[in-house]
Amino acid sequence: MRHAWIRVCNKSIDAAASLGCVKLNIHLPLLQGMYKYVDVHKKRAMRNMAESLRELVRHARARKIKIVIENMPEVDTMRIKEFSYIMDRVPGLGAHVDVGHAFVEGGMPMVSRYMRSFRNRLEHVHFSDNTGLQDDHAGIGRGIIDYARVLMMLRSVKYDKTVSLEVFTSRKDLRESLKKVRALEEAAWQR
Repeated sequence: MRHAWIRVCNKSIDAAASLGCVKLNIHLPLLQGMYKYVDVHKKRAMRNMAESLRELVRHARARKIKIVIENMPEVDTMRIKEFSYIMDRVPGLGAHVDVGHAFVEGGMPMVSRYMRSFRNRLEHVHFSDNTGLQDDHAGIGRGIIDYARVLMMLRSVKYDKTVSLEVFTSRKDLRESLKKVRALEEAAWQR
């Protein structure tokens, strides 16, 4: 199964390279259900995941692509403990912090922890809003995430790469979210 997953991912990397992509984001749902089993199976799954990602990073590096993994808030997938485990064991792997996911995992303290913990490997950030109960992908201001504070966090870790709005509710919410983020960013620069 692991080798089949690597083959499929390598094909995705090759396709991304043919399109001129420089980064490829991977969600890691491989731990789904592992918390239901004894700890030894989870440990084996984590070791396999790290080994697989090392192979993917090598394949991608040869094609001038950076592999990044995204934090996931679901109970049985990739929380900060597992995310850290993988990041510590896979040199060259980039971090993709989804603010909405981090907020569901543990509110603003968890958003801050992700930003600080992975600041040197941070390659991409997703913005969307929620109430902390689930990942709603709502427009900025439709939930309770303090995006003025998030922007200050990004500034404090000297992040200067891509931020994408991952707003799925409506095009109007997406447009309004962009306006709100730009206004927050402008206000932050005036401080």
